[in-house]
Amino acid sequence: MVSLIVLRYPNFVFKPRFWAEEAVYFEIFYSLDHWWQSFNLLIYPAYYLFLSRLGPSLATVFPIEYAPLVTSFVGLIVLSIPLLIIFYTDSIYWSTIKSKLLISSLYIFSSTTGEVWMTSTNVGFIVPVFIFLILIDENLISKAKRFFYNALLFIGAISSPIAMLMAPFFYIKYFISREVTSRNYCIILFFAALIQMAHYLTASHFGMVAEDRLDIGSWDITTSLGNLLAYNIIFPLFGYFISLLFREFFALFAIGLDLEGVLESINTSSALSPNILFLIEFLSKIAFPVLCILLLTVIYVVFLLMSRATLNKKIFVISLFIYLSLVLNGLSLGALGGFRYSLITAFILLFYLHSMLIDYPDNKNYIAKILLSCSLIVGVLEYYPRLHNYVPDTFVAEEIQWPNWNDELKIWQENNTYLPKVWPYIKNKDSIYPARLKNEANIFCIDLNHPKNWERMGFRYFSSSFNEMLSVGISNDINKQIVHYDNCRGNIIINGEQESLRQ
Repeated sequence: MVSLIVLRYPNFVFKPRFWAEEAVYFEIFYSLDHWWQSFNLLIYPAYYLFLSRLGPSLATVFPIEYAPLVTSFVGLIVLSIPLLIIFYTDSIYWSTIKSKLLISSLYIFSSTTGEVWMTSTNVGFIVPVFIFLILIDENLISKAKRFFYNALLFIGAISSPIAMLMAPFFYIKYFISREVTSRNYCIILFFAALIQMAHYLTASHFGMVAEDRLDIGSWDITTSLGNLLAYNIIFPLFGYFISLLFREFFALFAIGLDLEGVLESINTSSALSPNILFLIEFLSKIAFPVLCILLLTVIYVVFLLMSRATLNKKIFVISLFIYLSLVLNGLSLGALGGFRYSLITAFILLFYLHSMLIDYPDNKNYIAKILLSCSLIVGVLEYYPRLHNYVPDTFVAEEIQWPNWNDELKIWQENNTYLPKVWPYIKNKDSIYPARLKNEANIFCIDLNHPKNWERMGFRYFSSSFNEMLSVGISNDINKQIVHYDNCRGNIIINGEQESLRQ
């Protein structure tokens, strides 16, 4: 299974790269005296990301030419943790080799996209998968297994905000079972929450908060509902491209688009038949009702599943799926959702379908088998295409060579004022895939001479900043600053400086 992860795009090993914020972290950590100091910095974002810091911090220990390879391997290790649990532990859900192979295949092929693949930047979206496996596993006789789970739970909770959002279900599990192991989980999550809250309050106090994710006034409810279905249900069952078509259908016909202007533009630009125009008008009229019908159908199916499921399934699978689908969609930027946000919900949905085969082995389970087969077949066929938007390769468009780290490093060694470029890079529109980063000013770079990103964040350590905040008191009227990466033009821009650069 690990080989399948690597074979999806072998150049992540043979031609490793920094991806996006990895470069920012490495630039900061490279300037420190000791690699472990990287875990005590007060840096963007406001929440704490242990595993995302671990890759770039370990990369500073090795020769600089191997640095991107280290972060890629950290991403590979985190991707492999759910596989470790599935293959090297026992549970009623993965007790046979058939179940182990099926669940791991659904995880690798059906739940993921290229955005999270072998990079330490987005490991926070992988973490919830093994957190869910820990939550659902009832076979906790082995002391080694309990220790392993405790360690993973703490590391995951200080590495992923989504893992912390799942914490209430561990408390519910303890209140129901009153088991010692569940109590220990709650204690671990409590201390992890203290760390996360302390870091967030300190970051907020010093004006280093993330973008406002709860601007309800800017939400488009119809778009959010369409995306909710597309990412969390259509994607895991029918694949990446079908979910995109579903999303675009409602984006085109169901939301406030100037349809009359579109039709007028079509009429003036091409001689479409009246039948085509009638079809477009018809689709625009039925799109919103169809969306409502689909939502009601989903609600009805959920009700049926709830009525037939065991208590554990009702709470820790079905309710968790609904909760995460709604919360992650709402907390995403603009409440628009995304494939990385739906990785955990996709896995939970497919896991539940698989569990039906175990709970009811004597039944035919045709629907579950058909849906799982469809998901797996489509996932295998789309295994590389889902990655295509995050690599330089093209199908039909002219290929633009993305930066090679060793080549960029040689230029810097000859001219230390040069800022080495990293991924992602410029990419032409390629069939259905959109162009990427058309503006060269948005290319990510690393300043290996001076940590400009950290300078703009204030050169702050978390421990000293936390003490400073406590000494002056936590202000209720915090002057929050919006921090953005400005990449090769100085890397981070804050509030007023952001405005001047826009002008």
